[in-house]
Amino acid sequence: MSEIAAIQTEAGATQAPQKTDEAVQQVALSVCIPTYNRARYLDNLLAELVRQIGELKFSYELLIGDNCSTDGTEEVVARYQDKLNIRYFRRPSNLGSDENLNRLYRSAQGKYVLYHADDDLPILAEINNNIGIFERNPGVGVIFAPWILHDLPTRQDVTTFYRQDDDYLIEQNDYSKLMVLVLSHHLFPEIYLARREVMNRLYFSAPEHAFYAFVHAAEMLGTSAVYFSKTPFYRSVTRYFDDETRSQAGNEQVKHAWDRYRGGLEYLFGKFSHTLPAAERPEWLNAINQFVLVRMKVALRLRTQEGGHWIDNYYIANRIRALGEAADLPAPYDLYRVNAAFEYITRLDPFKPESPRYATLRRAPLQVFHHAQGFAGTEFLVLDDDAVIPHHTIVVTPVPMNIPVPAGREVHFVSELEALAKFP
Repeated sequence: MSEIAAIQTEAGATQAPQKTDEAVQQVALSVCIPTYNRARYLDNLLAELVRQIGELKFSYELLIGDNCSTDGTEEVVARYQDKLNIRYFRRPSNLGSDENLNRLYRSAQGKYVLYHADDDLPILAEINNNIGIFERNPGVGVIFAPWILHDLPTRQDVTTFYRQDDDYLIEQNDYSKLMVLVLSHHLFPEIYLARREVMNRLYFSAPEHAFYAFVHAAEMLGTSAVYFSKTPFYRSVTRYFDDETRSQAGNEQVKHAWDRYRGGLEYLFGKFSHTLPAAERPEWLNAINQFVLVRMKVALRLRTQEGGHWIDNYYIANRIRALGEAADLPAPYDLYRVNAAFEYITRLDPFKPESPRYATLRRAPLQVFHHAQGFAGTEFLVLDDDAVIPHHTIVVTPVPMNIPVPAGREVHFVSELEALAKFP
């Protein structure tokens, strides 16, 4: 793994060349925008592009793939047809997001292609610079970069999704250097500009068990050199309108995708692992494990901040503890145990189709569950007489107790001790 410092490139961003008659005749950049029932966002994106498109120094086309929307998407596009160079593809049926984008790539006529979400914003000055890099470096097929998280109502950049310390060039088929860069920077190659012929060789799919961006970057590297720029050319909008709140797709992915990250990294490792001496393989595998462990910690931190889904969060905390990292949990381990045990009790459904009520006994007050996040929002009857337990009631006690069930009533008993034992 000593290669980390060896992959800097001397290539840097250059000024874009002036357009020539030949360049005007051939489209330089195809911006591929898949969309489905997001007319409000698409309208704002196209309005922003009308205001900014003069900054782009190269010829372009916007390819909009409407995946059979049922809102006003078609009308929105029509309003901008005479203001932007748009090619509009309305799908007769919903193809799924991957195939919709795949067909846009296949329809592109530009020398270079860019995927663009219908609710994000390009940084056109940096796109100019990146096209300049392509023009000066014919062996480079893809340029990756971090992206900026942006609050549109305030026009404020919030942060960069990931950071890298320099620009890097990785020569074709040098998979080990790509792996080093990803592992050392926790880099996610999701935003990129590419030569159209590179995308034509790539089957655009999302593997179920492997993070697509690691898989696609490995495949791209098999066709050309790739360049990792430290300078973003893309803004991912976290808030588009004053009246909206929404979670970032990237953050949602982080909260769930650690095992897919492993699958993608192992796929990339498989591209060169057969060339390694057996003694070196454990070091690489350990580096993959450490990457995944860090991502699990990030996932658990985000999930803990949100609250809820405590059984799932317990499983993650349990795995982190099993890997010897209990000290790095974002909250005490017992918090996950108690909340998971309480969530387990409130998910019990012993009286189908009737919903249960919950009760405690005054003579046996609960010792633990009042610390659970959902306890205050769950109504508990406090019973003074064991003989008058209502029908369809779950009675929660601190420890197992031998309590006769009242005649003719369906009652379920469970203790804090028993529930916690399920989450050791």
